[in-house]
Amino acid sequence: MSLTSAMVMLSLIALAAITQPAYAESNHLGTNSVMVASGVDYLVRNYDATVGLIHESPDSKNLSDTYWLFSDNFLAGIVLQRAGADNVSLSLMATNISRTSALYLYGKPNPVNQYLVLTTSLFPFNASKNFTFHKGGGAVVKSTVNNQTGTLEPTKYADIAFLQAIGYHNRGEDSSANQVFNYGTALWNGTGFKDAAFATTFATYKIALYVYAARLLGQPVNPSISQSLLSLQLHSGDDSGGFATSYTGNFKPASGSNTETTSLAILALSVPASNGGLSDILESPVLDLVLVVLLLGAGLGMPVLIWRHRRTQRKG
Repeated sequence: MSLTSAMVMLSLIALAAITQPAYAESNHLGTNSVMVASGVDYLVRNYDATVGLIHESPDSKNLSDTYWLFSDNFLAGIVLQRAGADNVSLSLMATNISRTSALYLYGKPNPVNQYLVLTTSLFPFNASKNFTFHKGGGAVVKSTVNNQTGTLEPTKYADIAFLQAIGYHNRGEDSSANQVFNYGTALWNGTGFKDAAFATTFATYKIALYVYAARLLGQPVNPSISQSLLSLQLHSGDDSGGFATSYTGNFKPASGSNTETTSLAILALSVPASNGGLSDILESPVLDLVLVVLLLGAGLGMPVLIWRHRRTQRKG
């Protein structure tokens, strides 16, 4: 088990160990609090206690039988952990998701993902590939892993620009953070982020990442962009509370909902801490022992764990 893999495990276990402010107690949510609560309810409804994970989407049998470790359950775990500070059920659900993910990822070579910048000092922006880790019992467990050759360029992809901005900020490199953040905003065409991945519809999750990164960096949030995110929450059927995965030029939903987009929207609508959550994890005393155990296990080669409708592979 490599040091990088150990850090991935640490990040997952950290979600089960840290306590962060509950969404309901935030003074910054304002009228967004109802939307956030509805989004959290959506995630809870799509959790499968037998599998220990949240499925990709309720919109078809195939999607409801598919469970993504990265990015869906990693992001949902962050949301549920924060929302569960005063809710035992949500906290336990976040813990189960983190432990289940860690068990599936254990032993996999370099199972990093770009969203780890939200909770670690890793900067994993190699090209990505989707892997299937398990099939059986009506469940398919997959993960997107950034371990391929080539790197993803922030000038080409809006999501990469905003994620790199978050990563640089967490490292205290705000000059670089603001530079790549501006690469992302330059891709906004008045309706959506029209980057190298754009086809015929716009991706909602990129709006969410923009809002999250802007607030984290102290940048003014374009009100037309934030309002467009609010308008893309769905309010009927199995998708109720979730956010449309994609939309057309008039901000009309062009698809159903999924876990990844909804989790990112919730995070965007909830003002992040000034350190984006990274310092909370690294400063948690519970993790000192966890990290020691993980590193010892990596050195001895022993198991020590006691514990994406958009899904594209991208090449640098």
